[in-house]
Amino acid sequence: MRDFAEPFVNQSIFIYPLTILGSALAIYFVAFVVEFLRQKFFHVIKVDKLLNWLDDKIPFQDI
Repeated sequence: MRDFAEPFVNQSIFIYPLTILGSALAIYFVAFVVEFLRQKFFHVIKVDKLLNWLDDKIPFQDI
């Protein structure tokens, strides 16, 4: 057991919080990029106009 734990004991204690923080920031960055690309894609294909047209044809509020 001592041989297994020795590399963790000898390593700097700050590496673990920085690893957790770095991975969390990476996840948020990826989510931001995906959301940004989704908004650009929906803007290019004009989803809002399509939804307005569809709402005129099929009024979902009356259902």
